[in-house]
Amino acid sequence: MLRSDAERMKAAWLILLMLPGLGAPAARAADLREAARQGPVLEVIYTAKPVLPGIGPLIIRSDLVFVGQVMDQKARLSDNASTVLTDYTIEVLEILVDLDNKLAPGGRLTVTKQGGQMRVDGVAVHVESVDFPPLRWLVPYVFFLVATPGGYGFLGGAQGVWAVRRGRVWSQVPVKFKLPVRRLYNRYKVKDFYGWVRGTGVPPSKR
Repeated sequence: MLRSDAERMKAAWLILLMLPGLGAPAARAADLREAARQGPVLEVIYTAKPVLPGIGPLIIRSDLVFVGQVMDQKARLSDNASTVLTDYTIEVLEILVDLDNKLAPGGRLTVTKQGGQMRVDGVAVHVESVDFPPLRWLVPYVFFLVATPGGYGFLGGAQGVWAVRRGRVWSQVPVKFKLPVRRLYNRYKVKDFYGWVRGTGVPPSKR
């Protein structure tokens, strides 16, 4: 790339790295609306917090666990405009853990994920959660949710989301992030996984 092209790219995109071990992120305006006045914004974030050692702690720390599918989504600025959030509208298909009877099959609830893309005053703003890819619509997932002041969030980021296909569950943590839940439990049989989550106490066996 020519130096002039590199300079134009640098002026056009603000890149913030917030991955573990890379030190403090590059400085930018605390308000994304202010940052967007300088041009398009790209921010890279890491959302796997806390890092969970296994499925047991994931089950215990969750307020709700159910099978559902995404019906809609909408990106928005956070209240302080410091980041982009994506609100997913999720339809409940099957309930696995709901001690307070808050869910019903066919019901819907909103779950918020940090990251997303939108336009702010006509300028592209993209907050990319590199360890938590966007969810697909009308695909069954097992969701492990935690209550938040504004509703619900995915416990541990992508650690709390498992796609259901071909009779098995598939971790949504990208393979390059070698987190324990993905390494130990990816591709377990659905019936065993569901049984364990419901409290049978019998760890699923990978076959």
